[in-house]
Amino acid sequence: MRIGLLLNDDFSAGLTLHLGVREPTEFMKQLANVRSDIVLTKAVVGEKIALENPVDMIFHCATPASAELNVSDPLAMFNLNLASANWIIEDVRLLANCPKVLFTSSGAVYGPQPMNLELIPETYTGGPDTTSSKSAYAEGKRVAEFLFSEAGRKGLLKPLLGRLFAFSGEGLPQNRHFALGNFVRDARSKNVVTVRGSGLDVRSYLDSKDMAIWLFKMASLENINTPLNIGSSSAISIASLAHKVQQRAEIVLNRRVEVEVLGEKNALDGANYYVPSTLLTKKTLAVEEWTSIDNSIDQMLCE
Repeated sequence: MRIGLLLNDDFSAGLTLHLGVREPTEFMKQLANVRSDIVLTKAVVGEKIALENPVDMIFHCATPASAELNVSDPLAMFNLNLASANWIIEDVRLLANCPKVLFTSSGAVYGPQPMNLELIPETYTGGPDTTSSKSAYAEGKRVAEFLFSEAGRKGLLKPLLGRLFAFSGEGLPQNRHFALGNFVRDARSKNVVTVRGSGLDVRSYLDSKDMAIWLFKMASLENINTPLNIGSSSAISIASLAHKVQQRAEIVLNRRVEVEVLGEKNALDGANYYVPSTLLTKKTLAVEEWTSIDNSIDQMLCE
């Protein structure tokens, strides 16, 4: 099975993408248009994947960024990261070749970002609080990175570690803990963008299509010996983000939209500051942030 990313008609590697999902039939119902060169394959963590042809590369994205699960059952979240990593490694162990495995890790592995560190580089050696149940997702990603790295040292696979941050654009869930998705939902459905917290937390947003290209470029290179940050280095406060959604919505939807800030606290709240340095990524992969946040929000509003 040859695995590649086919991003659009102008940016195609000519490979076949086999997309592993739990329920291929149900997944197909959710997609309006599926390219003929995308093949859906049933894949459940812990079960053998049916591979008919040699694998060139694997994109391991099989762990959810679920704030709800991280709070309600931290051990399940932690174990899911470990189980899915070991699942991939065990399947790769049975292959004759030594494929690339690109693991979508997370910027959460760095732990809380110090306020005096404007952009967090790959060389930062901080980490999450090992005594906090809130660290389950981050610790799971850290251990999974170790497992893939160790499998690489044993010659089982060629690990590529992409540490993902926050994203925007089409397909972002609009009913979960993602602030931007919820803001767009509010603007479309009730003309009032609600900021549940103080709005002072800071994030950055890379468009999902740019993210896909970055990951594809990463997978196409040889000998990347360090993790790479995948995200935007353009910081924006949550309150400013809400006002940006308001402004774009008034233009795109042609109606008045308000912003309200509730100032509430919630167990699902993430880090106060979460912005990566992408200098190494841009130099290594020869990529840029091609899609502006305004354009990315406009696409979300028009979904």
